[in-house]
Amino acid sequence: PNMIYELILGGVRTTTLVPLFTDDIENGRKGDATSAIISFALVALVGVTAVALVAAPLIILIISSGASASTRDDYLAEPLNEDPARPLAVRAQRDGDALVLSGSKRAVAFAAEADRILLAARVGDEIALVALDPQTPGVTLGALQATSFEPQCDILLEGVRVPAADIVCPTGGEDAMNWLAQRVTAAICAHQLGAADCAMRMAASYTSERRQFGVPVATFQAVGHRMADCYIDIECLRLTTYQAVSLLDSQQCALTEVQIAKIWAGDTGHRVSYATQHVHGGTGIDRDYPLWRYCLWLRHNEMTLGCSAAQVAALGQRLAAGEGLFS
Repeated sequence: PNMIYELILGGVRTTTLVPLFTDDIENGRKGDATSAIISFALVALVGVTAVALVAAPLIILIISSGASASTRDDYLAEPLNEDPARPLAVRAQRDGDALVLSGSKRAVAFAAEADRILLAARVGDEIALVALDPQTPGVTLGALQATSFEPQCDILLEGVRVPAADIVCPTGGEDAMNWLAQRVTAAICAHQLGAADCAMRMAASYTSERRQFGVPVATFQAVGHRMADCYIDIECLRLTTYQAVSLLDSQQCALTEVQIAKIWAGDTGHRVSYATQHVHGGTGIDRDYPLWRYCLWLRHNEMTLGCSAAQVAALGQRLAAGEGLFS
């Protein structure tokens, strides 16, 4: 939506405002026409912005409906819902001791290879947790191709009956999923730390050997500064990840620390990926050179289980409510 919004505004500005300003200057008119044009443009901009804000959910839904798994940030996720503990698209009805599931899940990793898939479903106002057998009648797996090359599938559930033996939590599954999501998020941060560190070291080695104007490009101040920024980002990610993992290991509340670590994982992966690609030049995107694989994983981890913006928003809401301030 941001890209479309910018393209529309840029096109309007280029085709209307620029010719009007040019004509006003060439004909030697006073600034009255220019002021009128600016006033009209500001009013139009406010109007377009208001319409875009109101229509944003619909625009996102239209765009995401045709997106591939490689462009989505899904981990047992659903369209417009990144929280695995609060399912919206999978519902269950009780049938004696069993549950009957209907709905879908997006881009589930290793779904075709798994013997069981841990899945949350909404049962009325409660959240149930089941160990779904992917071979159960009514389960349809649609293979996807992701940019990380991780095997993923869409899961379509049509009247899938889950016996009592496979129901992990008939109620209260939200707490179990939150517990699991925190630990998976911390593991993603640790993986992001390793990928970012390897990409940085690869870039440092390359720029130390690549020579320009008779000296290694690593001696150029701009290159050195970018690598130094990468190092600082990675060490900050290391600190926040270790802190979150340490608290989880000691069975302490670590929600705030996990959210902070995920924010750093997203921002660090984004900046390190761009910086390492930049200093490598064209070599960085050559598939005969391994850097591109690290960059794809950095992007994948950045978007999985909530990007930095989503984590900042969630953390901000908790802090505004007085949670996590002194834990």
